[in-house]
Amino acid sequence: APKDFLTVAESSGFKKTGRYTESLALYIKFAIASPLAKLVTLGSTPEGREIVMLVLSKDKAFTPEAAAKTGKPIVLIQNGIHAGEIAGKDATAMLLRDVLITKRLASLLDHAIVLAIPVFNVDGHERFSAYNRINQNGPEEMGWRATSQRLNLNRDYLKADTPEMRAWLAMYTKWLPDLLIDNHVTDGEDHQYDVTYGMATGPEVAPSVAAWSREKFLPKLLEKMEADGHVVAPYGDFEGDRTGYRGTPFPPRFSNGYAAIQNRAGLLVETHSLKSFRTRIWAHYDLMQHAIERAGSQGRALHNAVMQADR
Repeated sequence: APKDFLTVAESSGFKKTGRYTESLALYIKFAIASPLAKLVTLGSTPEGREIVMLVLSKDKAFTPEAAAKTGKPIVLIQNGIHAGEIAGKDATAMLLRDVLITKRLASLLDHAIVLAIPVFNVDGHERFSAYNRINQNGPEEMGWRATSQRLNLNRDYLKADTPEMRAWLAMYTKWLPDLLIDNHVTDGEDHQYDVTYGMATGPEVAPSVAAWSREKFLPKLLEKMEADGHVVAPYGDFEGDRTGYRGTPFPPRFSNGYAAIQNRAGLLVETHSLKSFRTRIWAHYDLMQHAIERAGSQGRALHNAVMQADR
């Protein structure tokens, strides 16, 4: 990749992650360099920082109305809702660069429109420290879990206490993306998997969307990830006596649970905090690439499932 479009993670040998100004500068360069990208502002944080989103469209469909007319599925990627869990931010920047600049993955836009938020919890991201997540294997410094108001954005989808979430909800209800990808890192439990996922496929989501997620999306996604060498499992938690591993439901205060009550597919991604920063970044990168490819190839089926649920 051109040096001007390298992430801080790459240029540091996957030891560091950049500050928000560096992420914002990279997204601005994407928008300037490519006619297929437009940077939009969603709102601002309590400390006055802008929350931005990059819209990628081969058709230059940079509004919800224009995007809907293309008939292509809309995929929303968000990073840093818990701003210390930040590998997804660097992975997303690398992926966008390979779509827009190197064009190695330009075909991702043939059948999908991509929305990408570099950091959702911007104020938390800028509370930078080497001690925010001492049970996480890199980067050397990272942001904080909560907002500057000490609120957890990934518990705020229904109550909307934060200005960040109110800005996000205004965007989401206009775009109504068909698939949400929410990038996280685990909080320290140890297992062999480098990436786990959570997706509503049961009674908490409309039957048509559940069937698409369960039958059209997840099997091929998992097959592709395993072919890349990743060890993947459903997101869960250990039983109290640690004799077993259980799945967890996703109520709508969480991102993928909120997508479910909007009749949309939502994919929670949790890479493993004890794996290396490099490993986590590539797990996010590969999963997002395959998820966008799968959403695009199954776009008509996804659109039909969503429309059936909405009706």
